[in-house]
Amino acid sequence: MVLLANVLHKTFVTGLVVITGFSGFYIVTGTAEILERRKKRKEEENLIYQEFLREEERKKSLALIESPKQ
Repeated sequence: MVLLANVLHKTFVTGLVVITGFSGFYIVTGTAEILERRKKRKEEENLIYQEFLREEERKKSLALIESPKQ
């Protein structure tokens, strides 16, 4: 277990992602920079989606306020 933790730590620091599975041991190469860019892009997409949801809620609220009372 300590060896696995050491391997994971070293691969994280060097920017490699280690994936273990039933069929064996795979190393998927990728840099920490790429992973960081993906994380930032996902955060930006989330912010855009949240803004979209707020705008839709605002439109619904305005439609309810402006609709003629029955």
